[in-house]
Amino acid sequence: MPIDYKLSKVVIKSFRGIDQLEINLREGFPTVLIGSNNAGKSTVLAAIALALNNPSFNQWSPEETDFYTDLKGNRASEFLVQVLFQAEREEGYPAVHGIGDVHVVHGLQVKGKITRAGKISHSRTLLDAAMKTITMSHRSPLKAGDKERFAEHDVNYRVVNARLDDIYDFTPEVWLFKPQNIEVSLYVWKTGPIQKLSKLLAQRFLVDNWVLEVPGGQRKMPDALHAAYGFFRRAVDDFPFWQKEMKPKLEAIFGRYVGAPAQIDLKPSTQVIEDWLAQQLAISLATDPQSAPTPLRSMGDGWQAVIRLAALEALTEFKELIKDRVVLLLEEPETHLHPHLRRRIRKVLGELAAKGWVIVLSTHSPELVSFDEKQVIHRLVRHAGKVTSGTVHTDQIDPEAKLQSKLDERGAHDFLFSTAAIFCEGKDDGFATRLGFDKTSMDYDGRSVSITPCGDVGAIPAFTSISSKLGIRWCAVTDEDLLPDGSIKPMTLKARQKIDKHKGVADLQIMWPGISSAASA
Repeated sequence: MPIDYKLSKVVIKSFRGIDQLEINLREGFPTVLIGSNNAGKSTVLAAIALALNNPSFNQWSPEETDFYTDLKGNRASEFLVQVLFQAEREEGYPAVHGIGDVHVVHGLQVKGKITRAGKISHSRTLLDAAMKTITMSHRSPLKAGDKERFAEHDVNYRVVNARLDDIYDFTPEVWLFKPQNIEVSLYVWKTGPIQKLSKLLAQRFLVDNWVLEVPGGQRKMPDALHAAYGFFRRAVDDFPFWQKEMKPKLEAIFGRYVGAPAQIDLKPSTQVIEDWLAQQLAISLATDPQSAPTPLRSMGDGWQAVIRLAALEALTEFKELIKDRVVLLLEEPETHLHPHLRRRIRKVLGELAAKGWVIVLSTHSPELVSFDEKQVIHRLVRHAGKVTSGTVHTDQIDPEAKLQSKLDERGAHDFLFSTAAIFCEGKDDGFATRLGFDKTSMDYDGRSVSITPCGDVGAIPAFTSISSKLGIRWCAVTDEDLLPDGSIKPMTLKARQKIDKHKGVADLQIMWPGISSAASA
């Protein structure tokens, strides 16, 4: 039966600037981390990459700064990062086999320690259903007689911790993309998306059976390539300058160093040719159909960032290039990009999540958030040295906010990145609010206060609900909306009642004094 587990949760304890935090990973939904600078977003991405052994952590060793320090300067002596799994049946989890029992793996962890002597160490282990380290043995217990006979041989039964390598074939492919590592992730990493695509093309070029049209007929490929390769090898070996001058001189010189006759041959390798071909397949693009293609390395960081994501999407069309499970971690992918490209990235990430990828990104860009698309939004807040999280699932948002997000491509999402939000009905109300702040010389941008028109009074409760879940203070401003008899319009009254249900001690609901329906009549 297939192994079909999913990554379900990330647990972080005393790692870097995070005292304790849990992030649930929902299948099919990109996880969007928002919050102010130094809120802990990058630490969450690094923790996931560390636990899953992303290539950037292959040679990693913890330092003192990787252990949480509280406001009094007390440094933790341990940190813990766990990534937990979820499957519908026991056989869906990966498993390891010691002697006797099979151990089902429900997660993995990295634990760091500082001893009293100041020595720093860390371990990577697999976890069982009780979140205990899985132990197993590669040796059988000795018989009683042998145990006594070979007491000094150190060959007795030995228990070891199960490690990530023990389930390597079933672990995800993990990429951690940062704004500053665009070039290495495209061209240098052996696991980078462009390198993977280029390698596949080079391999297929030398293996697939195909026909090349040439003047005067056809050439069967790759037979013609192999014949040409054989001809090239013989030509290099028989080249007179090599055979009569360079080869004998080099052999004589090297022979004097090694104290025996030396032999030197030139034998081109097909592997070297394949690698060379892969390196030459640098992508060129034309941003205008009338333009000449430009090598990608010569283009700006913005386009290279877009192509990196496009290459990731292309990988999903070639299943042999990636594992069934892929974890994509992105730190501020909006860097260098125009708003329309940010919205495109948002859609691409949603499509990749729908294909089964685990997507976790940190962002300061409203364009990467949409209430009308599948997302789980975590707002991280640092207070008194600790990090807390508020969470919103976009499929659980009230329809009024989803409709407003669909009507307005900008989506009125900037309030998610504020410390406080003012929700009003229309654009005129938003203008009047900003004008009021200007008249009082209040710098609302400097104070990170968002003024958000919600479309109409019926939509405001949806926005106050989102703010309350994410821990954002808010003020709801509604029109007076009086009927000729002096009563409040039923729709406005109902909206105010809904707003009150979301109200916390720091939140406020007020109304504009306005012209009543009677006066206007």
